[in-house]
Amino acid sequence: MIAMKPNVVFIMADNQSPWTLGCYGNSEILSRRIDRLAQDGVRFTNAFCSNPVCSPNRATCLTGLMPSQHGVHNWLGTEEPDAQIGPNAYCTIGEFDTLPRMLADEGYECGLSGKWHLGDSLNPQLGFKYWFTKPRGHTHSFYDADAIWDGKIYQEPRYYLDTITDHAVSFLRQTPRERPFFLYVGYNGPYGLDQDMRDGHRNRHAAYYADKELNCFPREKAHPWLTQNLDCIANETAMRSYAAAVSGSALSWRTRIFTRYEWRSNSNAAEVLRGLTSLHMPVLKCDGQKQGKVMVQEHEQAKRGELPWPYGFLALVYLVSLILAACFLPSLDGVAANAFRYGLYAGASAVFWLRILMARRRKETNRGYYFYVMLVLAMPFLVWPLQDWLS
Repeated sequence: MIAMKPNVVFIMADNQSPWTLGCYGNSEILSRRIDRLAQDGVRFTNAFCSNPVCSPNRATCLTGLMPSQHGVHNWLGTEEPDAQIGPNAYCTIGEFDTLPRMLADEGYECGLSGKWHLGDSLNPQLGFKYWFTKPRGHTHSFYDADAIWDGKIYQEPRYYLDTITDHAVSFLRQTPRERPFFLYVGYNGPYGLDQDMRDGHRNRHAAYYADKELNCFPREKAHPWLTQNLDCIANETAMRSYAAAVSGSALSWRTRIFTRYEWRSNSNAAEVLRGLTSLHMPVLKCDGQKQGKVMVQEHEQAKRGELPWPYGFLALVYLVSLILAACFLPSLDGVAANAFRYGLYAGASAVFWLRILMARRRKETNRGYYFYVMLVLAMPFLVWPLQDWLS
């Protein structure tokens, strides 16, 4: 049976901090869809972004390179000539190996729905065939905003985040079932730098937050270095608008997208990351790379029931001890033999109890977990006859 290639859905929100999400402890802002992804997948708790601005970060995510390598150091919009729209527009990362282009070369159907902000917005870039995006990066409002479809700029009357979701669904529906896909969903919310922050958000979540205090938002005075958007600091309208925009991003990923994705997917996050590695695509090239690799490696090993470091090393020590026991135990007297016996049992039990505790902490219920539980329970029945036979 030929293994299917994993389908990949890459969702990126705009200016959204982890403290706004339920999976990171926020109990006031609704984010059920993202919380579900976190519950069913791998959640990174110590990741880094070397340049947390629109264009540089998007360039890093698609190339695996740091800004000092791909050369995009600021958001597009102030450069000359205009890289986004016009006769001199150009793709700022077109010269590099990128995730969508490499997947397209491997037979993937690649689609973009949402914010691009990496140049030459009118034309599909980097192997994308489906192309719905924004002409420019900045969002003035989520209503009556400019959009690009079929190579033309038009004004989108609907709530922009819902339109992004609808196009994402459209891409999934038109993709042949037998073809693997890569879908890049770039929500331009919650953002927090738009006029809707001042005037009040108008999406379907706004009414829910109309009377909420939202104590999760800081009320401190702005830092002296902050000179822009001061009217949004400690502003109840801005807080409720931002919360509504967060839910607009976190809940726009509708159930039908999950359904469409799940019946087509035979993969999990670790398999996707491993697939990118096989394409010689660095997942992250920054200070967080080492830790990210370790977490993915341990996740893969846990699913296979293997012992990651240091448990694998301790198990090796245990096996070496058994070999030594076979060689030297017959020459030991009764007291020494019993001491060796109890020490060997205690050491082996410690190894596998550590493995069991690690599995419980990660909520693993795979076959490897139950194997180690049974092994610990059966240890006396294995060690005692073995050492009696050896002696």
